[in-house]
Amino acid sequence: MTRDELLTKLQEVSSRPDRLPLRDMTVGLDETTRDGLDRVAEFVADQMIVLRGDDKFVPGILARESFTANSDGGDAETFELSHDLIDSGHLSTDVSVFVDDGTVAQVWPDSVDYAADSVTVSTPADAEVTIFYASGAQGRMLLRKVSEKGITADVIELDPGLVHRRDKLSDPIQLDFDRPLEPVIPEHFSFELIADVPYTPAVTVPSGDERAPNPVVQVPYYRVLSDISGAQSVVRRSMSEA
Repeated sequence: MTRDELLTKLQEVSSRPDRLPLRDMTVGLDETTRDGLDRVAEFVADQMIVLRGDDKFVPGILARESFTANSDGGDAETFELSHDLIDSGHLSTDVSVFVDDGTVAQVWPDSVDYAADSVTVSTPADAEVTIFYASGAQGRMLLRKVSEKGITADVIELDPGLVHRRDKLSDPIQLDFDRPLEPVIPEHFSFELIADVPYTPAVTVPSGDERAPNPVVQVPYYRVLSDISGAQSVVRRSMSEA
């Protein structure tokens, strides 16, 4: 099968528009890629999908920092953050705080000072405090396609510091593809959310079995409802030629 034959087949078969939320991705991987970046989420296609450029793509990576509270239980304590806390127009919540004193619980901060990059929280004595927040620090956020044989191709690259300052309603992000097969992800291929940022990227809460407090990733796609024989080899070849 040639590239043009596959593109024709894709126009002929039925498909259904859908959106991939973070809850359907594998998170908490704590893995690095071969080029030394953080792999923070992954989705393996159980049937062919085609990423959409005609709908908004909602990407985001929260910064995560952990602290130990002082021994004066119940006092309000101010924690200074290291990576440019911002009032984000992109994420639904700029700051979320979790406290672990034997049981992990989300708490409301007493105050947030964006200018001082600080959050004030009342916590039990000696508790572990983990703060998720929108960061304006520059970096790279990649959506990477991976073949079943491990060939990779980056579909999109964004600066999360700029993304977090955008209003997702008035200034949405859309996927933009340079090559016709770039958005095509056959069965058993995957795509990954990759972070190259100066902070610890977060998509899970401290217990590790919950999703992050913001819906930081939503990927629009078409689900192809018919099998197309030979699609894997055609897409894999196009990735090698990129």
